[in-house]
Amino acid sequence: MARYLVISLLRHGLTVENERKAYIGWTDSPLSLNGKRELEGKNYERLTPHLLFSSPLQRCVHTAKILFPDERLHIIDELKEMNFGKWEGKTYDELKHRPAYRNWLNDIFTQPIEAGETFVQFSERITSGLQRVEKIAKKKEMNRITIITHGGVIRHILHTLYAKEKSFFDWEIPYGGGYELTWPENELKEGDERCTLLAVVPTTVKQIG
Repeated sequence: MARYLVISLLRHGLTVENERKAYIGWTDSPLSLNGKRELEGKNYERLTPHLLFSSPLQRCVHTAKILFPDERLHIIDELKEMNFGKWEGKTYDELKHRPAYRNWLNDIFTQPIEAGETFVQFSERITSGLQRVEKIAKKKEMNRITIITHGGVIRHILHTLYAKEKSFFDWEIPYGGGYELTWPENELKEGDERCTLLAVVPTTVKQIG
């Protein structure tokens, strides 16, 4: 039995649409040139050995291949970002005059997205994805997990699994960065679902040559 459990949550690198500050939930926007360069300068080797999981969208898959080129990648469809429906690819300035969008900004947890997901649907999907991750980890008897996914997904996971109260929007999650949740042996024995140990995922600059 594992004496601890560590889940590292990493956000994908910067994309072309991110640079425009556009909503890209299920839009499969590629990493930008700047995004690739930033990722290539990071070193997360201390996270391995681990089980590596990713959202199926190419910005996450490509991030995984840049950061962990030699690792097997497990794709979890449920770990996609929220579906922004008719707002996909549009910026705040393009949407700010729509009543439905203004209502959603006032309360994203209850107000619907035009032809997109509700927060409840998003939440249930992420929970299902985490259950799949847990099932694979248990089968392989691995206690160190890395998930490469999206900002909204990471915020929701942290809001759900971290023991200390913090607003959904208070989490700052940089592109190519993230957080590490650790459950020590005593918490695992007690069956605690919420984590009490949280840290920024440490990285070092890659050495050239």
